[in-house]
Amino acid sequence: MNFYLNPFSHSPSGPYGNEVRKVSLSTEGKLEGAMKMRRDAGLVLSTLLLAAMGLFQSLWAATPSLPTAALDTTGQEGPAWRLSSPGLPPSDGLHFRIDPGTLPPDLPLPALKVREANGQDYTLEMAQDSRARFEPVLLQDGSGTLPLALPDVASLRKVRFRVRSQGTAALILEPVTPLLLTPSLRGGRRILTVTNWGPASSVEVRVQDAAGRDINVEVGGHLQVSGVEWRSLGDLQPTSRMEFRLASDPAPVYPVSIEARTDQGTAAKTTLYAPESGSGVCATPGKDGAGGTLGGIVNTYYPVTASVPAGATSVSVGASSGSSTAIAPGDLLLLIQMQDAAINTTYNSASYGDGSTGAGYSSLNGTGKFEFLKARS
Repeated sequence: MNFYLNPFSHSPSGPYGNEVRKVSLSTEGKLEGAMKMRRDAGLVLSTLLLAAMGLFQSLWAATPSLPTAALDTTGQEGPAWRLSSPGLPPSDGLHFRIDPGTLPPDLPLPALKVREANGQDYTLEMAQDSRARFEPVLLQDGSGTLPLALPDVASLRKVRFRVRSQGTAALILEPVTPLLLTPSLRGGRRILTVTNWGPASSVEVRVQDAAGRDINVEVGGHLQVSGVEWRSLGDLQPTSRMEFRLASDPAPVYPVSIEARTDQGTAAKTTLYAPESGSGVCATPGKDGAGGTLGGIVNTYYPVTASVPAGATSVSVGASSGSSTAIAPGDLLLLIQMQDAAINTTYNSASYGDGSTGAGYSSLNGTGKFEFLKARS
C-alpha cells in the first residue's frame, strides 16, 4: 500500500494564528481524511507531560529507602555496622544496605563478618549490587563471613542484604581483620598502606629482605632510620590509614617481608617478590603457545633433590625428563609433593595400607600439596 502526503497551507489570519488547514493522506483505495490541529494542543500536551512528571516525582519521593546499617566507631573492639529492624521482617525478608558514612571511597576494606546480637535464629543473603542475585551467607552459631570480596568502601556502597528471622533482627557487621597492610603502585612507586579497622592504636612496621637485613622506610617523604627492627608510624584512629615506602638505599634483596603491629595486639603481614620495575609475581601467559596449538610432550619434569623449607626462594633439582625445554626466567612452574603418605606395612594382610581393608593409607600427610611458582633464573 502506497501513501502520499499532500502539501498543506498555513493561514496566519485564523482564530488561533498559524494552523494546519488540511492534511490529506491518499492511498490506492482513494481514502482521504481531513484533520485540524491547533497550536494550543501542544500546550495541553506539555501540561499533561509536566503533570505526569510531577506525579512520578511525588511517587518516587514517597517510596521508602532501604534501611541502613549505620557505622559505629565508639565500640571498644573497633568500628562496626549495626542494624536493628523495626519489628518482624516481612515475609520476603528485610532488605537493607550498609551506610559507609563519610568514609573515603578508596579506603581499603577488610573481610567482614556478621553476627546477631539478640541470639535470634535468622538467615542472611547478600547481593553485590541491586541487579545481582542474592547469595546465602553461610552461618554457624549465628555468625559468618560475607562471601563476596569487597576491596574498598566504594564497593561496600553497592551491596544489598536480605535477612529473615522470627523476631527483631539486631545484626552487627564488623571487620574480620582489625589491621590491613596493602601494597599498591602510584606514579611508578610502590606504596604500602596500613589501615586501622580496630580501636585507636600506635602502629609499628618492620621490613626485612631476603638477606635478613632491616630495610628503612619513608613516611611522608621523611626517611625513618633506626637501630631497632620496628619503626614507629605513629597513632592511628579507627578507620584511618597511613602510607609509607621502602627506602631505596640500600637496595632490598627480594622477596621482602613487611609486618605491621599495634599496641592493641593486632598484626598484619605481606610479602613483596619484586621491585616496582620488575615483572612482579606473574609468569608470562601463553609463553609457549596457546593450548589448542600445542602437541606432543609439552611439560618438562624435574625431580627435587633436597628438602624445600617454608619460605625458600630456590629449589635444587636433578636431571629433567619429558620435554627438552629448559626452565627460563618468567616460566610458570608447578611444585608438587608427590610422596608423604603413611602406609601400614606391619602385616601382609588386610591390615596393610589403611590398617583395615588391605588398601589405601592411614594418612596423606603432605602428599598432593602444590604451589605455582615463577622462575627467576
